[in-house]
Amino acid sequence: MPNLQAPNNEDAPTPAPSVKTAPDNGSRPTGDPKPLQHALTASQRFSDTLAPLFRAVTTGKTSAGDDNQLAWHQLDGRLRSLAAGKVALPAPQAESFAVGAERVFRSESPFVRSQVARMAAGSSLSNGHDDFALWDKISQYIGQVNTDYLGVFQDATSKYVKFYSEFSDTVMSPLSNWITTANDEKKGEQITLDTDSLRNALTALKSKYQDVALWSATPNGKNHDGAVAWAKQLGLPETCAQGDKVVIDMSAIDKMIEDLPKEKTMDSAKFQAWKAGFDAEEEKMKNTLQTLTQKYSNANSLFDNLVKVLSSTISACQETAKSFLQI
Repeated sequence: MPNLQAPNNEDAPTPAPSVKTAPDNGSRPTGDPKPLQHALTASQRFSDTLAPLFRAVTTGKTSAGDDNQLAWHQLDGRLRSLAAGKVALPAPQAESFAVGAERVFRSESPFVRSQVARMAAGSSLSNGHDDFALWDKISQYIGQVNTDYLGVFQDATSKYVKFYSEFSDTVMSPLSNWITTANDEKKGEQITLDTDSLRNALTALKSKYQDVALWSATPNGKNHDGAVAWAKQLGLPETCAQGDKVVIDMSAIDKMIEDLPKEKTMDSAKFQAWKAGFDAEEEKMKNTLQTLTQKYSNANSLFDNLVKVLSSTISACQETAKSFLQI
């Protein structure tokens, strides 16, 4: 994949657009700014789809996914059209993009920064001259960050939302129907819990979701270390790294099954003790969902910032093109 690495001086100011250095490799300074305007519009539209997609994923909907994918395909096509049309990416703007892209992920964990750097490995933007082929490389880079960084958080959150939603529908919603209360003259209030129905619901849920991969290595890949790292990045315990994939944390479900009362009928004190433990496990599941959602939100914001760096780069190229027209 392309190496969009920034210069070693992390605090160097973003270079100002150059309007005097003519391309020396057959590219042109974009006498017609329209291709750049089309690319800028596509970049902004793609950015505009990120927030609706986040809302859709975190509420268990998928309707916004098609708009996001269409917007990406349009942006990818516009960037590749710039390369095919030999529209130069001036060296100052190329360097500015590299610096800006590196700064976007500076607040992320060392693991994520290493992953993004790996995605960028292969070719340098700081080549010292104008180059139309760099548009292709930028498109490849952003596409891979979209898939292998943001996409991981999006997919993991989407799957956990479905898991928790089904838990709510199949366990929490009917739970009240599985609890009955009666008064005994000698024993006082007695509460009966339909443990069979509750156990069956929990077991069915576990069976359906225990092997669902929130992250997995590439096909035929062997990467347990990657699974451990991504489990940590997603806020999950290391036990969720199973082989070459990260699975949903089933410890709360396991604990609910393990702690089911041996006797279906019990007094109020015993029932309340059981219910407190059950509610505590449910709260753990809620916290996991909140953690995943927050991490997805953070990744979404950083990726949006990366797209905005691209938009700024394209806009600067437009100004360069207009300056050439005025010479």
